[in-house]
Amino acid sequence: MVLCEGKVETQTAIGPKVAEAILRTGKLYEVGGTLRDRLLGILRTQKDTDYLATGIPLSELISLL
Repeated sequence: MVLCEGKVETQTAIGPKVAEAILRTGKLYEVGGTLRDRLLGILRTQKDTDYLATGIPLSELISLL
C-alpha cells in the first residue's frame, strides 16, 4: 500500500484502512530515517515511521487520521 523502494507494501504503521483511503485519490510514500536506515542496511529498532501523502485534500486527510 505504501510505495517503498519501488514496491508497494501492504503493511504500514498507519494501518491498511487509512492507507487504502489515501491511495483511492492520492499517493502515500514512506520517508525519513527508518527508510534511510533500511536502504543503508542498518538494522535498528524503529521508533516511528514517517509518511508523505500527496494528491489528497488536507481536510480529507485530517478526517482519516
